[in-house]
Amino acid sequence: MPRPRELDRWARVLAVSNDGDAITALGELREKLKYMAYWALRVEVSLRGCPDPDLLVMSRQAAQEAIDLWSALGLVKRKFEAHERGEQ
Repeated sequence: MPRPRELDRWARVLAVSNDGDAITALGELREKLKYMAYWALRVEVSLRGCPDPDLLVMSRQAAQEAIDLWSALGLVKRKFEAHERGEQ
């Protein structure tokens, strides 16, 4: 079964040659994003009461963007998992 082009492009970006390694690499990236979101929220807590409310908004946005990217990479990871099981 030929690999979908999308997964081939992802494999090149991740510098991997098989589904298992791609799943691992995506899992590691998602773990880093989880920590990024956590720390962005910690910054937001630290800035409560600061005179510049834009900083609070930016820290919340940073956390949300990390969470959004975490979710998007989860979709890619699931595609590799499905391909590994022969479902694609």
